[in-house]
Amino acid sequence: MEELGGPATPAVGFALGLERVAMLLPEIEAAHPDIGVVAIGNTVHDYALNVAKQLREAGCSVVHCGGGNAKRQFKMADREHTRFVAVVGEDEMAAGKLTLKNMADGGQQTLNLNQAIAACLNGSG
Repeated sequence: MEELGGPATPAVGFALGLERVAMLLPEIEAAHPDIGVVAIGNTVHDYALNVAKQLREAGCSVVHCGGGNAKRQFKMADREHTRFVAVVGEDEMAAGKLTLKNMADGGQQTLNLNQAIAACLNGSG
């Protein structure tokens, strides 16, 4: 501090190379989100955000894949290595449901939110 024009101040310095420390850590597999929420259509955006919020509150890890082009949203879910994709379109919104697609086997089913939460937490689809 004194060299910068301030009063003499006792201090301790410390430096750490983050990359070097990271090399010392054991390899761990990154956790991937349970569910990617895909909103199909402009009118379902708010509903899809609410679905994502409720899934998170129930304990599922969720990534909202945005809006717009469905292909782009599915690519994002695939890039994030989600176990499931919750597809929310106008039909699902009208019925108060979602279509849950299992990314491992491609199977899908239309479920209510509680059923989707159970599938997420149990790891089955």
